[in-house]
Amino acid sequence: MKEKTTKSDQIPYTKRRPIPNKHKIIAVILILAIVITTAGYQLSEIEALSAEYDNLLQSKAAGYLHEANAYRDLGRFDRALEKLRLYFDLYPETLEGYTARASVYTGNGEYDLAIKDYEKAIEMSDPDPELYLQRGCLYIVQNDTQSALSDLKKVTELSPENADALLLTAQLYTETKEYDLALSSYDSLLSMLPDNAVLYAQKAYLYSMQEDYDNALDSLLQAYQIDSTNLEYAQAIAKIYGLKQDYTNVIQYTGVVLAKEPQNTELLLLRANSYFLTEQYEESIPDYTAYLKQDPTNVECLYQRGVSFLKTEDFEAAKKDLEQVLTLSDNTELNENTQAILSYLNEAELDEINLDSQP
Repeated sequence: MKEKTTKSDQIPYTKRRPIPNKHKIIAVILILAIVITTAGYQLSEIEALSAEYDNLLQSKAAGYLHEANAYRDLGRFDRALEKLRLYFDLYPETLEGYTARASVYTGNGEYDLAIKDYEKAIEMSDPDPELYLQRGCLYIVQNDTQSALSDLKKVTELSPENADALLLTAQLYTETKEYDLALSSYDSLLSMLPDNAVLYAQKAYLYSMQEDYDNALDSLLQAYQIDSTNLEYAQAIAKIYGLKQDYTNVIQYTGVVLAKEPQNTELLLLRANSYFLTEQYEESIPDYTAYLKQDPTNVECLYQRGVSFLKTEDFEAAKKDLEQVLTLSDNTELNENTQAILSYLNEAELDEINLDSQP
């Protein structure tokens, strides 16, 4: 039995037509094109998903950061730190994260941790005066004056007109008794804030600490010129005039304060003594009397009122005050002077009696 043959088997091998090379090349090109197109589509999909994921992470992180700041502002520092932990799980190293956490640590009184976060933030950022200022303030709280001054110096280098840094620097130099450096900082501030009376008053204090009363007075007068309603300035001016023995101006400026504060014992005594030293005895008596109502055993005040009574020829009142001085005083010199005046008054009284008794 003959085997059945197909039509193709009947074609001799040598007569089969192979696929031309150019057709193979075209096929390969088509396959590659399909693969490349498919791969491109998958890659764009992946990139889109990756971008969407990144956006989701960023949105989630921003939400944690926002919540942390909100809890911080409410004083819920524990909850703020929880949200920041979640934020740091997503983004362990960011400037925003470190500054946010530093502010929470600061509010919670964890100053060492806050300083460490500000250090990391400073390392990561371009020179930022605000970061140095915040860290400097923390050093101040920790009484690390030199570190604070170093940070504040950096702030003024980066931002010469940063008023907060200049003011803090002046205050720190005042504490360290480096008065000239403090004055320099106040001068820088006044170049920016020429109508700030408080700054002039601070300068006056520094000059007073150096016993430079001329400059202290000039600064106080400038402060008072800006704010003439401030009785503390008027009182300080009166005191400095007292140190300079300018009693006319003492009387003027104590009068300004006593018009509003009639029971100010310090200024009552200062004005009374100024009247006394300028031989305005009659004017001194009401001030001495007002002062003695609040301090009735002040022997110097009693003595000077007694002498004022004597000078105005109220001898009975003079004797009464001077006898009280002898009762209260243990000052030998004062007692000797008092006894001499009383002896004079007693002799004068006897002479008057003898004259009255003559026929």
